[in-house]
Parts: sequence; structure tokens; C-alpha cells
Amino acid sequence: MASVDAVASLLIRATSSWAVSVVARDLAVAGVPVFPCLPGGKRPLTEHGFHDATTDLEQIVAWWQKHPTANLAVPTGAASGVMVVDVDVHGPVDGYRAFERAHRTGLVSGWQFLVATPSGGMHAYYPATPDREQRSWQAARAGIDFRGDGGYILPGGPRYRSLSLSAPSGAPLSSPSCAIALVPVLCA
Repeated sequence: MASVDAVASLLIRATSSWAVSVVARDLAVAGVPVFPCLPGGKRPLTEHGFHDATTDLEQIVAWWQKHPTANLAVPTGAASGVMVVDVDVHGPVDGYRAFERAHRTGLVSGWQFLVATPSGGMHAYYPATPDREQRSWQAARAGIDFRGDGGYILPGGPRYRSLSLSAPSGAPLSSPSCAIALVPVLCA
């Protein structure tokens, strides 16, 4: 399993002028599986979506030669070593309010780094818990998605920017009970 530090290091470079294909290859070399999505979109370009994610450099080169403007996607959870709390801002939905409620109760402290998303939201990255499945879920009305096992993210690019590269005090979100406990707090 890759480390959150490896992902953070490479995502910092992903926000510069590096080609997405280069970042995809670098993530794969660091042990983080990747796959392509539609340019400007989130729909996978592979037949089985995140299940096709790989660290095989030949496959990655072939994907980006075929789709040079493809978005980069990373499966979350045990596959990549990272879990993400995705804070969304869409119209009347402001996930920052729910994130703040969860933060006050200690459920989302311990992130490894934060990334601002193009829509005005945020991704908070946490280390995945080895040998423990943490399924992805969504609290759409609260504007929060949890991306763990069975999910994926588009980790960055020139329209994303790092907000923080150091973890705040507090324990990381590291058990299924923490992920499950978020739901009632977020929807309060």
C-alpha cells in the first residue's frame, strides 16, 4: 500500500505545469494505482472504472497515449493507501458547515493534507487503515462524500491548489467506526 506522504508529494507537483501523464507515471512508480477519466469529467475511460486502476507503467503509457488529455483518477482506500473526505459546495449545499460540525466533535481531525477543488470545495486526505475495509459513502444534503474502499477521486491538476501539507493535532480518521460516526454529525 502506498503512503499518504507519497501521494502528497506527487500531488504538489500535479498542481504545477507537469503533464498529467507524467504525474500518473510518478504515482504508479510510488505504488499508487491510477486510471484515466474523460477529459474535463469524472467518468472513467476504462471498461471497469477504478477496478482497472494499475501501477503497470506500460498500461499507463498506453492509456495516456490514446487519451492525452484524460483526467487522472486514483482509487481510494486500501488500493492507494488514502481516504478522502470530499467537501462539496454546490448551490445551497455548503459542505464546509458539515465538515466544521464533524471537526468540532473530533471526527475529521488528523488529515495529512488539504487540497482546494475547482468548485470551491476541498479534499481532506487521510491514511487508509490497513486490513480494515472502509467503504465509500455520500451525505449529499450535507455536501460531504467519504471516499474509501470502492471509490475514487480526481486528485488534482492546475485548477486544484494545496491548502495545507501538515496534519493538525488529533488522531487520523483511521477506523470504520469514525467513518460511520460522521453520518449523523454531518446531517445534524
